[in-house]
Amino acid sequence: MNKLLTIIFFVCFMNASVAGVKQKYYSAPLGEEKWKVTTSRLRCGLSLKVLDYGVAYFEQYATKDPHFIISNWQREKYSTRAQVWTMPPVWRTRLRPKLITTVSTQNSKYMLFLPREATINLLTGLTEGYINRIKYTSNQGYIVRVDLSPVNFKKSYAQYIECVGSLLTFNYNDIKLTKLYFNSNQKELTVTDRKELDRIYLFSSVDPSIKSIQVSGYSDNEGGRGYNNAVSEARAKAVANYLLEKGVPEQKLHLTWYGNRYPEDSNDTEIGRAKNRRAVIKVVR
Repeated sequence: MNKLLTIIFFVCFMNASVAGVKQKYYSAPLGEEKWKVTTSRLRCGLSLKVLDYGVAYFEQYATKDPHFIISNWQREKYSTRAQVWTMPPVWRTRLRPKLITTVSTQNSKYMLFLPREATINLLTGLTEGYINRIKYTSNQGYIVRVDLSPVNFKKSYAQYIECVGSLLTFNYNDIKLTKLYFNSNQKELTVTDRKELDRIYLFSSVDPSIKSIQVSGYSDNEGGRGYNNAVSEARAKAVANYLLEKGVPEQKLHLTWYGNRYPEDSNDTEIGRAKNRRAVIKVVR
C-alpha cells in the first residue's frame, strides 16, 4: 500500500502546472514520511518535517483544545490568505476535495495557526487516507502548495491519541497559588488538603520549568506570640513534609512562617480568623 501511495503522490506532484503561474510544491520526501510523536502529561505533539519548507505540528496542551501550526523556514514578510484542504486519494474518483478553512498567514515563527475544529478535520482526514493541503500565493507572486501525506500516519496517530488521553486535567494556573485553611489550633492536613498537595506534586514532577515551591504558614491572633509562631511553623512543616514524602526534591522547597503577621482578613471576626489560619503554597516557574 505504501509503495502504491508513493507512486500516486509522485504522479500528482509531477502533474502540477497552472498556465502562466509559477508554482512551488513541498512535502515530506516521497515514501519517507516520518510522523514524529512527542509525549508528556502536559503536552502531546505530532509533527512532520516538510522538505525545504518547515515543520507541521498537531499539538495539544493539558486542559487546552488541540491546534495545528506550520512553520516556514523562509518567512513571508506580508500576510496572505491561505486555503486549507483535505484532498482525497486520486483513486477515489467519486470523492471531492473539501475546503476546511481560509486563514491569514503570519510573519512569525508559526506561519499558520488553526484552532480546534479545523485541526480535528485535518486529523480525521489523515486517518481516512486524505492529504492535508495548504495553498497560498507567496509575496513573490508564485503559488505555494504544502502537502501532508497520510503515509505512515496511523501508527503515530494512535500514540498521539494515547498521550492526549493521559494529559493532566489541570494546568499551572490551577496550582500556582494554593491556600489551605485550618481550624483553631489545628496543624494536621485533611484529606482535602492532601488531594490539593497531590496535584502540586504531580504537576511539579512533570514540568521541568518548576524552579521552587514556597510554603508559608500563618495563624490568627488568638494565642500568644510564641504559640502563634509555633502553630504557623507546624502548619508550614506539615505541608512541606507531605510534599517531601511524595517526592518533591528538598532543594526545591522553601519554608517560612509568620505567626499572626500579615493577616488575610480581620481578626475581629471568626470568619476573618478562619481565613488567617492558613498555609500558602506558591509554585514558581
